[in-house]
Amino acid sequence: MSAQSLTGSQVPCSNEQPARQSDNAQVDDTRATQTWTQSGYPIVDGKYLDGNGVTQSIGDEWTMSGPPVIDVYWHNRRRSRQGTRAYFGSIGANAFDDLTEYISRVREFLRAQGHVCQIMSLNATAYSVNVIVASELSTDEMGDLLWDYRLAPAN
Repeated sequence: MSAQSLTGSQVPCSNEQPARQSDNAQVDDTRATQTWTQSGYPIVDGKYLDGNGVTQSIGDEWTMSGPPVIDVYWHNRRRSRQGTRAYFGSIGANAFDDLTEYISRVREFLRAQGHVCQIMSLNATAYSVNVIVASELSTDEMGDLLWDYRLAPAN
């Protein structure tokens, strides 16, 4: 691709390189997100209203994603090595989908990849999905598959 100068002539771009899958992580995500306290209250400007209606400062309390974000956690029950090859242990991510859409993608993933990844357990709440699997895939292989099925961001 090239850029045109003011005179209309073609000027080659010096930094042209094909996009890589991992380039996606470099793009700022502009979708709305909301941070929540561990006790389930939304945080706005570093503060939240507690159960008694009192404004509290978040301080050093751990926070989590929440509506409209789904917390996603994939865990492998097969946590050993085969020679020098290490199996993936766990992958955590956030999904910007509704729960039904995410579970539909999990179904498509398992339908196509069930031969390399067996589901042991799937637990879902309104804003959290935990998937326990048995697989001999490496972390990179599992991350790539989750990316391909839009189940996790690029690793």
